[in-house]
Amino acid sequence: MNAWKPIGMFATAGLIASLGIQIASASKGPDATPIVGEGPCHNQPHMANAKGYLEKARDELGLAESDKGNWRAGAIQSIRSVLDQVNNGCNYAAGR
Repeated sequence: MNAWKPIGMFATAGLIASLGIQIASASKGPDATPIVGEGPCHNQPHMANAKGYLEKARDELGLAESDKGNWRAGAIQSIRSVLDQVNNGCNYAAGR
């Protein structure tokens, strides 16, 4: 028996297992548990989660290399504007 055949079979099995684990964890979403705590959205888990995802996106864009023809800066500014809207909506719902 060729030695490469078992090595290939084990490597393929490992790849399939690894992909299965990644797909299973991705299907749960980045944060399966609602975010609760301080801030204007503390009692609104969906708004709080959306705010958290937007903040993460803003932070990731901030870490990206180069400005991509000023598109990255525009995207960061857009996210800041959307975050303001989310906060305003949470404040409105909280009666502030």
